[in-house]
Amino acid sequence: MKSDTVPAKRALTKGKRPQRKSLPDRPPFTLESLRQLLAEEVIRRQQTMPGDAEITELARILNFWQGHYLIEQKSRALRELQRAALAALATLANVFPRLRDLTESFEANAVQDQAPPAILAILRKRLAEIDAARDFIAKAEGFSVWADPSLAPDRWQWLADVLPIDFENAMRSTDPNYKARLSHNGPLARFIAAVVPSLTGQHPTPDSVATQLKKLRKLRTTGI
Repeated sequence: MKSDTVPAKRALTKGKRPQRKSLPDRPPFTLESLRQLLAEEVIRRQQTMPGDAEITELARILNFWQGHYLIEQKSRALRELQRAALAALATLANVFPRLRDLTESFEANAVQDQAPPAILAILRKRLAEIDAARDFIAKAEGFSVWADPSLAPDRWQWLADVLPIDFENAMRSTDPNYKARLSHNGPLARFIAAVVPSLTGQHPTPDSVATQLKKLRKLRTTGI
């Protein structure tokens, strides 16, 4: 029977990418669970399983990065509220000038028609309130509460830049000549695709991982 600590496999449906899942507030990998994942999804007959010490270190590294994504997950709800609030402010910023134009028109008609003073007082109070609201909106759009910086990485692509060396080091524990290659179905692409769901909640394919790895290699080589 498989251990309950083994991260769930990616359930990819053809033509449909799974939704991003919430991360559990605990380290996803142990020696046993990572060894099982490597055996099932990464290591093929031509590769050799890393040693336990190296798998343990690799699990520690993966759990470390998952903690960073967990921080970002916890702040994601805040950013959604920030975006909603800014959108509401933008709507109000567009509405209030129109309200002022209409209210000014009503006031002008009231003056022309010699409306009772109480009516004029109501309309002028509304104009003052509209001006006060517009002043507040102009200030509120610059509040620092809308601009919290991202505290940690949010997308899986960042891992394609940091995990290759750790995977290669682990593999060299039993194969000193091992060098990670950027093939679309190679061990490195399979490894990153297999661990990412437990680290970020996303579900890249080995093909998309390999594409990202090649982009990073080109960027490091050419700067473009």
